[in-house]
Amino acid sequence: MTDDPGTYTRRPKAERERDGERPLADQAASLSPALRRLKAGLLANLEEFERDQAAAMRRVDEGGLDNSGLLALARGYARAIDPEQRDQLAASIATRLSVDEAGVILRAAAAVRTAVPGIVLRAKANGDSTAEIARELDMTDSYVRRIARENRLVSWRLDLRDSELPGGAGWKPYEFGDDILATPYTEAHLADQVITAAGRGPRENRSRVLIWDGTAEQPDDAAIYTEEREPLPLVERVSEDLKAEFVRIGQEQKAERRRVAEEIGTHADPEDYEDDEDDDTSGHDWHHPTPLAGLVCRRCDLAHKNWAGENCPAA
Repeated sequence: MTDDPGTYTRRPKAERERDGERPLADQAASLSPALRRLKAGLLANLEEFERDQAAAMRRVDEGGLDNSGLLALARGYARAIDPEQRDQLAASIATRLSVDEAGVILRAAAAVRTAVPGIVLRAKANGDSTAEIARELDMTDSYVRRIARENRLVSWRLDLRDSELPGGAGWKPYEFGDDILATPYTEAHLADQVITAAGRGPRENRSRVLIWDGTAEQPDDAAIYTEEREPLPLVERVSEDLKAEFVRIGQEQKAERRRVAEEIGTHADPEDYEDDEDDDTSGHDWHHPTPLAGLVCRRCDLAHKNWAGENCPAA
């Protein structure tokens, strides 16, 4: 055995039997303080994990799918460092969450995933390091850098000129905001989107969009992109308004038909109302034999799902 108490060298069996020593036990005893500290640390982490998990489950049991409950669940998952602990957490969640509650969480997670580029860019704008962002989002540093490389955080302002806004003639702010420009989209794409979404204001007045890098307030001459547009001619404005009104009326009519169908208990498939242009039934008289049944022809008993457009033989 060497002089280092933390290193064990196996001695020949005859020598060990002659001396009557137990070197392995002796060295284990010398290492016991470090082992005790390691064990204490592991137990402390396990107890903290179990406390967080219990707290999260209490909030779920109380119907509290609020931010604190979800945060506790997330922390519990992050501290579950081995598969056994994560399986334990999954089993606990499965016994306490309903399908509706789980669906809410899954849809929220999907929404957060789509917002990750904006979350990353805003965190970097606030001074968070790549390592900090990666740790909090459970990503690698390289993936965070890739998001920052392929996306840009920009701010924009839509102005109208000679409009009825307070202050009289000249450029007046109409709308403002910030957005994420993901490759290959450009400032021109964003400007077109802003003007189109603003509706009547830019259609009836001269407009301009200014775009800046970042979200900090900056002067107009610091804009990285500026685009001006003239108002639409009167005929085009009226045409756009009519199109929007027709769309609105059509949506209201479809919603009303669905409501009536539900009230009379037909359980009609909403797809029955998606296309109102083709009303040709080729002589078939479609109906629902029972509230839960599909459409069937009263005359020839043909199921609507099997109908290929042929005429009804019994018509």
